[in-house]
Amino acid sequence: MDKIPCFLCGTLLGVRTDKNGKLYLICDSCGSQHFVRRQHGMERLKEMGRYFPQQTAQLAARMESLLQVQARLNEIDALKKEIQKLELAAGHIFRDQEKVRARDAVQKRVDALLAELERTAEDIHEEPGLKKTVAT
Repeated sequence: MDKIPCFLCGTLLGVRTDKNGKLYLICDSCGSQHFVRRQHGMERLKEMGRYFPQQTAQLAARMESLLQVQARLNEIDALKKEIQKLELAAGHIFRDQEKVRARDAVQKRVDALLAELERTAEDIHEEPGLKKTVAT
C-alpha cells in the first residue's frame, strides 16, 4: 500500500499491519499513532493510499499556481507602496516630472501584474474537473 500524509503534520506515513491483520500508522515526526480496527475503515484507508499518489502531480501543479499568485500579490503590494512614496516625493504644487513619470511607470507594472492575475484566474476556472464559479 502507498503512503498517506499524517493529518497533523503532513509527513508521509507507511501503513503497517499488526499481528492480527489490523492496520495502523505511526508518525515519528509528531508522535501520533493512528489505529484502524474496523473493516470499513481499513477499506477507506486502502482507498486513500491509492488516491494520494494519483493526485500528487495535480496538487503540486495547483500549489505552484498558488505560490505564483501569492508572489504577484506581494509584488503588487510593494509596488503600490512605491507609488505612494513617489507621489509624495513628486510634490503637490511644484511637481517633479521625473518622479511623476517614475510613478506612472510603476503603475503600468501594477496594471500588467493585475492583468496577469486575471488571466491566471481564467485559466484556473477552465481546468477540467473544477467547478466554475462567479467571482463576487
